[in-house]
Amino acid sequence: MRVGIVGAGAMARALGGRWVAAGHEVVIGARSKAKAMSVADVIGARFGALADAGAADVVLLAVHHAGVDDALRQAGADSGRLTGKVLIDCTNPVELRRFTIDLPDGVASMAEHVAAISGARVVKAFNMCDATVW
Repeated sequence: MRVGIVGAGAMARALGGRWVAAGHEVVIGARSKAKAMSVADVIGARFGALADAGAADVVLLAVHHAGVDDALRQAGADSGRLTGKVLIDCTNPVELRRFTIDLPDGVASMAEHVAAISGARVVKAFNMCDATVW
């Protein structure tokens, strides 16, 4: 299966590495080409732009919660590229200093927000444990 990862942080490295080891084709997409290249090289995946990750069969959203809207736009949400796809959302919309929920105004759930702006079938997963667990 082709798995696209939107983001190139610790979760991309941890989960992407497991999926590569399981035989899946993984592409890391990030705003920073250098960061995407670095993570892809470490785990044996391909790298590309966010749009390349959005073109995969299944997409993992692994960015800081404040960057969700922009990352999804760059991954193809505006063009319908994500419509109907399974999108795994591992974001945590939490303001860490106060440890409070930090959602955009008028949003009750990050997963529902992601579904609304992407058209994807959103599965909330992998957000309860640190990347080191995976």
